[in-house]
Amino acid sequence: MRFLKLSLVSAVAVSLSFSQTSPQDTKKPTEEKSAVAQEKAPGPSPESTAKATEILKKSMEALGGKALLGIKDIAQSLSLTATTQQGDMQMEMDITLVLPNKMAQKISAPFGEIRMAFDGETGWMTSPMAEGIQDMPEARIRETKNTLGANIYNVFRNLEGPDYVFSYSKVDTIGGKPTHVVKVLHKPSNSSSDYFIDATSMTIVKRATVRETQMGKTEVEELYSDYRDVGGTKMPFKIVSMAMGSQQAEMRFNSIKINTGVKDDVFKKPQ
Repeated sequence: MRFLKLSLVSAVAVSLSFSQTSPQDTKKPTEEKSAVAQEKAPGPSPESTAKATEILKKSMEALGGKALLGIKDIAQSLSLTATTQQGDMQMEMDITLVLPNKMAQKISAPFGEIRMAFDGETGWMTSPMAEGIQDMPEARIRETKNTLGANIYNVFRNLEGPDYVFSYSKVDTIGGKPTHVVKVLHKPSNSSSDYFIDATSMTIVKRATVRETQMGKTEVEELYSDYRDVGGTKMPFKIVSMAMGSQQAEMRFNSIKINTGVKDDVFKKPQ
């Protein structure tokens, strides 16, 4: 039960930046095998890449354009309801992101408080299950770097960069509305996601990815809604996380602020 709680919380905390895999669920041998397979797989056609890039640019403009690209830091406060076998579990979370690669979070849950911070190279964490302040394990450092590198804000900043491969998949329907499906591959982490973009509003309404867990490959979806204005940008104030067709968590944001001038002290390991 505790493993489930921590695994879910870890995955959710990073996904709130529109991003993926829980570090505890990562299987490095599978990743390496997948990377080899990816190298052998043919890339998307120039036409597919061009169309995907065009759709992403339109989505970026719809979500704020220059204001979105001008984001330096994000402070988020939210309430999370996790679905477990024992019933719903309520948590309160505070998350601070400094783009492109720093993150701090505090989680208040029935089983205690969890804190974690990552400064772009190293990290630390505390939890009720461990005494004192623990250094972030190498596996989690690697996964956190990959996850932050692949989040949507960094994608928008690097639409012409070498670290990403874009391909246009198809037109789908969500809630009776047509949506463009764009696949985004983050090459450094070899992780890919399908972004479902409303064809009318050009907002992102869903992200789908496949994760390696202890139970094998699992398809995970995040549904985004309740978009509101935040400093000239549009951000979702509700995210629902689904896995294997069942709801895993619902996140409702109480507050989102951008460019508050976060200091590096937030990420330093306490003495």
